[in-house]
Amino acid sequence: MTDRDVRRRCRALVDSLDIPDPFDIGEFCLQIERRRGRSIRLNPIETAPGTPCGMWVSTAGADYIFHEQGTSPLHQRHIILHEIGHMLFAHRVGPGPGGGLPGLLLPDLDPELIRSMLGRTAYDNTQELEAETFADLMSLVVEQPTEGHPREVRGSPPGQTEVVARIERTLGRPHSPRR
Repeated sequence: MTDRDVRRRCRALVDSLDIPDPFDIGEFCLQIERRRGRSIRLNPIETAPGTPCGMWVSTAGADYIFHEQGTSPLHQRHIILHEIGHMLFAHRVGPGPGGGLPGLLLPDLDPELIRSMLGRTAYDNTQELEAETFADLMSLVVEQPTEGHPREVRGSPPGQTEVVARIERTLGRPHSPRR
């Protein structure tokens, strides 16, 4: 699958979603719960260096999204959206070596049991690209100012958000460099 195919699939998925305006990650998760008929539980955690900063765990009763708590709210939202991307694309992978992040999150369980329960410890490159592209596109959608709901601009003086938003609309919004 080409990058263009991935972007097209992700754009179609984003376009199919009922995205709250103004955006709220909790309300968005409720929308996804209704769409999928399954509960979503957000779980902030402290991750160790060298481990993933987020993970989606699907159980018989609910979907759990573990995300790094020691980072900015913007980064937390991106991590959660990335994991929701994996969820909505129904990404699955086979078990890998070691306990990894599941072992850190569920230290009292045998690593073999964790691998057999989760059946997922890593994604292939296309799945990661889809999840990351989904999170990037969602971030662009939810950060765009709309009439009546100008995007809050960090560092702008109180009462100047609308002025900054008008300037951005006039000049065109700067884009972040791709990783």
